[in-house]
Amino acid sequence: MKHTITFILFLLFTQILSAQKIRFTDSGNVWHEGFSDMYTWGVGKFEIQKDVTINGIVYKSFTTPGFFVRNDTTTQRVYMLKGGVEYLLYDFSLQVGDSIHYPNGTHYVSRIDSVRLDSVWYKVFYFNGVSGSGGWPYAVVEGIGCIDGVLFPLENYHNVEGHSWLVCFHHNGNKTNVTPPIPYGNPGGYKFFTNTDSCYVGVATLSKTSHGSVTISPHPATVISKIILPENLQEGTISIFNTIGQVVKTLFIYHAQAIPVKELQLNTGMYYYRISDNKTGQVWQGKLFYKGE
Repeated sequence: MKHTITFILFLLFTQILSAQKIRFTDSGNVWHEGFSDMYTWGVGKFEIQKDVTINGIVYKSFTTPGFFVRNDTTTQRVYMLKGGVEYLLYDFSLQVGDSIHYPNGTHYVSRIDSVRLDSVWYKVFYFNGVSGSGGWPYAVVEGIGCIDGVLFPLENYHNVEGHSWLVCFHHNGNKTNVTPPIPYGNPGGYKFFTNTDSCYVGVATLSKTSHGSVTISPHPATVISKIILPENLQEGTISIFNTIGQVVKTLFIYHAQAIPVKELQLNTGMYYYRISDNKTGQVWQGKLFYKGE
């Protein structure tokens, strides 16, 4: 009798933990995804939005126009509706050696690991690139999605001219802690996802400038203005924030000392900038007033 009670309590405890898990289609899920190709760099925002009924099936609308997703909790599968056609996006019930078929080919689970998001454990599925397909290995986190982009590998799997990656993930306004870091591979090399990169930064932290000075000329800025650094930057980034600390633009910088403001594609208003030197760790921060045409 004692063992039976213990087993029942264990099942209840397991169900409680399962109920606490983040699901891909939870309202309040927000992904910030970096992207890079031959011509552009930046950070895009993806967000789960309201319920939409299409052909009698309830989906969640996605930030990307025309994209809808639904989560089948029985099969642990996530589906995406695109152009009126439903595709299997993720299957969180797979085991090592299992496969999942996409329009670009069949992908196989090479290994499964685990990661803790805050206090709850999740599976991490590692897939091998499809032989001869031009793809590459990638990792998918249960309930969160792919580290190489929220819609990868269904989207952008053959984008040989660039790649995408998950910068950070928010659930109900909370940026979850990831333990241990999740290793993953992409065209840029072997990296780790920790969910520590900043997508939202308090305005107060952006009001200080350090490590020399940055000149914006002319200022208030227009399409002809440039952001001039005190030294040549070999490799770095510039992030632009609005007045409530949200990232509105991120660009990569290579071998440059001046950044044309027109490349930021801003609307008229006040912003904060943060420029980071990826090699030395130096940071320049300040205000930017932009006056559109």
